[in-house]
Amino acid sequence: MPKKRCLEFLEKSLSPIPQELNELDWKASTCKAERMSKHLSAFANYSGGGFLVFGINDDGSLKNLTADESELFSGQIANWARDLVVPEVRSQIFSFEFKGKALLGVFIEEAFDKPVHKKSGTIEDSFLRAGGQSRKMTRDEIRQSMMSSRHQRFEEIPASLPSNLLASWQDYFEFSEFLKRTRFDSTDPNRLMEHLFAHKLVARIDQKYFPTNLAVLTCAKNLSQFPSYERYAVRITEYSDPTKMQAKRDQTFQAGVSLSLDSIVKHIVESLPHSEIIQNATKVRTSVIPPIAIRELVINSIMHRDFSKTNSFITVEIFSDRIEITNPGGLLPDISVDRLIDHPSVCRNEVFSDFLRKLELAEERGSGVDNALIAIELWGLPPVIFENQRDYFKAIILMPRKFNDMSKEERITATYQHACLNKITGKRTTNSSLRERFKFSSVETTKIGRLINDSVEAERIKLANPNASKRDFHYLPYWA
Repeated sequence: MPKKRCLEFLEKSLSPIPQELNELDWKASTCKAERMSKHLSAFANYSGGGFLVFGINDDGSLKNLTADESELFSGQIANWARDLVVPEVRSQIFSFEFKGKALLGVFIEEAFDKPVHKKSGTIEDSFLRAGGQSRKMTRDEIRQSMMSSRHQRFEEIPASLPSNLLASWQDYFEFSEFLKRTRFDSTDPNRLMEHLFAHKLVARIDQKYFPTNLAVLTCAKNLSQFPSYERYAVRITEYSDPTKMQAKRDQTFQAGVSLSLDSIVKHIVESLPHSEIIQNATKVRTSVIPPIAIRELVINSIMHRDFSKTNSFITVEIFSDRIEITNPGGLLPDISVDRLIDHPSVCRNEVFSDFLRKLELAEERGSGVDNALIAIELWGLPPVIFENQRDYFKAIILMPRKFNDMSKEERITATYQHACLNKITGKRTTNSSLRERFKFSSVETTKIGRLINDSVEAERIKLANPNASKRDFHYLPYWA
């Protein structure tokens, strides 16, 4: 909490030798606007921000602020933080007692967009903290500050909610799942808000808390109540055949992802055909598609949707022969469909993805697609088909079908994905491994041999050891 940090710095600054710090500046009373603009600029440009403490004389001795003085200084600081510097800075103002004296603390938050400079000047009128003082930046320091600057990310921005919702915004959110997963058990409302603030679920503006876009995406009870956020939901539609001619059921999951993910996956799994297996002498119904594959591909679509596209849902369409999971926004430029399997994690929505990882809803290691395809292989299913367009990305999970019922392209894609998975797990792709992948017996070597030749001819895999005997041949994905 800012007050706790302020007290730590104050103790350090007053003993053993009184001196101002880079993180903290004393003020006996208010100062002129010109001087204050330098302090505001300097602390906003300083890593972690810094504190002004009113009620401390130049020699480090303490004075007792009256209630009127505290109110006056608070009003001036709030106005100056808005009017004296560009971009305006955020401040938190709090009264506290230190060694029997009433003081006023002001925390100037570090700015996202740097450097912060005097509104009356140019970017060269930017300041920083050095040697316990606020001094003007050199041109090199301004350049470095610009390089370290970053704009607030979408998830961190306060949500654009109508005033009637903002007045009682907490009624529209459910943080219980988040609090449970982050093991927070305090009933103190102030500690709760600090916890939400630390996880970017709320923003603090003029001593008040407001929900961020991250809170809406993850903890909103009903997105349909928030204008312009409605289509961040997940829509599931079931059809009676391979076409879109006859929809059987259509349901939109409007709650934030921390509240709805389990329900979404359960709904999809229960909508699929099931088979019965004997387990411990008991018949057990099991989905024809591994639930782990569904979960991984659904959470992948949620994590990587393009939030600038507000006119499209994430859609899950369940046909008689396939499931199509589509999210708004194509792949990022440095990722291709062919390299999805082994590509390191690259986030379109960094804060959102990090939050889901903390809640253990996602791994953020780039392994989601890998895990889905491993499960698909273990169940002997057709390959997952990925389709990347400028405005959307689609994962198509095919319903179970025999090898002979797969198209040639599907068989080759399955072979390529098998080779990729073996490459990243240190295994070899051979005639034998492919027979196991397609659940073939040892007598079907010739059929797999033809598939390997087709895959090599299509330039999806390549022979890894051409000088070996044919019996010892193994293969790699074309890019290895």
